[in-house]
Amino acid sequence: MSAEQNEAKPKKNKKIVIPGREIKAQYDLLMSKPRNCEGIGGDTLDAFFSDNPTVQERVIANFCSSCAPETKALCLEYAILSDEPGILGGTTKKQRASMRRNRLRLIRREQNRSLNETQEATVIPPSN
Repeated sequence: MSAEQNEAKPKKNKKIVIPGREIKAQYDLLMSKPRNCEGIGGDTLDAFFSDNPTVQERVIANFCSSCAPETKALCLEYAILSDEPGILGGTTKKQRASMRRNRLRLIRREQNRSLNETQEATVIPPSN
């Protein structure tokens, strides 16, 4: 592989780094909305961090499913950006990890497409 080909390859990052101010802005926006989980504590709060799938389903059904769609979407976006544990936005940490991986795949695919288009546009045909 030539040095030019090696330089043209996109670098593969394992993780997308989200600036803290974006996470903070998402959190502040979320906290400004009424939430069904607001002010809970004790055993109910513990249920949000349970590893038991049955308990997780109950939390999602009893709290997340009755939140306003805008609030639920904000909560989910915050959870994906911040990698918070527990039930957030009607999803488990494992489900959000899958969503994060899918986003990363899409971002990388788009970056590769852009890189390929740039490379195709800069190809100089051989002179005769």
